[in-house]
Amino acid sequence: MRYRIEVGFLAILLCFSAASCFKQADRGPIIARVKGFPVYMSELEYLGRLAVSKAGLEFDSKEGQEHYKKAAPNIYQSILDIYVMKYAAQEAGVEPAVEDVNEEFNLFKKTLTDQGLYDQFLKNYQLTEDKIKETIRDNLALKILQNDKMNSAEYLPAPGMMKDYYYQNIRQFQYPARLGFSAIFIKANKDEGEGPRALARQKAEQIRQQIGGDPAQTFAELARKYSDDPYTIAKGGDFGFVKRDDPKFDPQFLKAAFDLQANAVSPVVETDIGYHIVWSVSREESLESAQQEIRDQLVNDYKQEYFMKWMDEQRKKLNVERLFNPETFTFIEEKK
Repeated sequence: MRYRIEVGFLAILLCFSAASCFKQADRGPIIARVKGFPVYMSELEYLGRLAVSKAGLEFDSKEGQEHYKKAAPNIYQSILDIYVMKYAAQEAGVEPAVEDVNEEFNLFKKTLTDQGLYDQFLKNYQLTEDKIKETIRDNLALKILQNDKMNSAEYLPAPGMMKDYYYQNIRQFQYPARLGFSAIFIKANKDEGEGPRALARQKAEQIRQQIGGDPAQTFAELARKYSDDPYTIAKGGDFGFVKRDDPKFDPQFLKAAFDLQANAVSPVVETDIGYHIVWSVSREESLESAQQEIRDQLVNDYKQEYFMKWMDEQRKKLNVERLFNPETFTFIEEKK
């Protein structure tokens, strides 16, 4: 199984690989110990600088420092937990496959090389390719360990629990949070030119006229006959219930759907891939159709809770000692 490293991996790499290469004097004071090993102020500051930069601020400005100090408690906890996971993975003997490490490294190298930044990155942070691969190996091991621990938490929610969750969170299953709709799609990619696009629009307009005043009688059959969407054609264009911010859909298409009144049919909607006719079928998802989503949510919540309890055990086992208060930016005397 592959464990893809997200964009945030670059921040972790900058923090831990770069900090470990600096001289002792450059690392700043010790702000914690995990398993007896020191954690340095430079590591907090590295991630702080990245957070401030992401917010569009200068680190040394008044606003930048305010943002850094506000984010510091979360950053501090994240650093400690990363070290806890790293040492727990080492103790558990978790070792990612060599080919997975090489694949991630090649992707990382290509991304920076394509931007013309790779050589400068190595120089700026005094890194070698072996050091980068070592960090990738650590990060993959963390992901494997977390995945294994969460998957070991077997749980099957009772029907009563799913029913309770549905009614306690009923608004998330209703408009405007989500909408049940069907759609007819006429394919015409933008790069095909004006001619094919004009013909596709004409076809969509003709289909729209055939729907008439009662879409319940005509829409599904027209979708089966004319739609170019291979995923919904057999279901008469039925998409089921979709969240307002679902990233799988074109924003313009979703806006057209969610702007409809109940049981209304849209005019022809244009997007870069073609033309759509949308029918607002229902504004409240039933408990029966939402059961799988609710079950998945309850199982995920249970696994997250199980994992956090395991993390609490590991923090105690690995003797996490906090020597810094990120709320007040003051140091705590180290226990002898």
